Amino acid sequence: PLNALSLNAELLGDEVKNLPQDRQTEGIAILQTMTSEIQRLEEVTEHYLSLVRRPAPLPGEHHPMEVLQTVSRLLEEELKRAGVALHIQGDVQQEVELDDGQLRRALLNVIRNAMEAGAKSVEVDVSLSKEDLIIRVDDNGEGMSEEQIARASEPFFSTKAAGTGLGLAITRQILEDHGGGLHIEAKDSGTRV
Repeated sequence: PLNALSLNAELLGDEVKNLPQDRQTEGIAILQTMTSEIQRLEEVTEHYLSLVRRPAPLPGEHHPMEVLQTVSRLLEEELKRAGVALHIQGDVQQEVELDDGQLRRALLNVIRNAMEAGAKSVEVDVSLSKEDLIIRVDDNGEGMSEEQIARASEPFFSTKAAGTGLGLAITRQILEDHGGGLHIEAKDSGTRV
């Protein structure tokens, strides 16, 4: 249905161009709103499908620091626009068995949540403890209450008006599929994930 809506909005856009100029501006504005909301619904649908039909991890040998550098590059423009400083530190030089695409997605979810919580600084620390890869993300955003922490990784729980409540649920499942887990705790200022 979303594809049909999108296609018809595009076709309608061609028709709006034939209207008189004063009606054309109004029609284009309405179509832009429709198109924007269709895109938002597509994103929500994709998040939902990821949760329901998530693929099993396809592990390979990857450098965790390289995955984090890719995440940093992907978020570079978003971070700049939001005025958020991202700092990555760690000493993991060896390859670790993981699905780099899924780990990248999990990290994007966590860092974007920190940005949406008003953080101006996000610090990511990567380490190995025996055979466990530990990735700690600290932010200085508004923080979370104990109730919010308890429910944060539940599907569809969100404190944001435009949030789907799927980001941390997907992140938790990705980490559990890798044999790990997600731990969230409140700090004096901000949150640690």
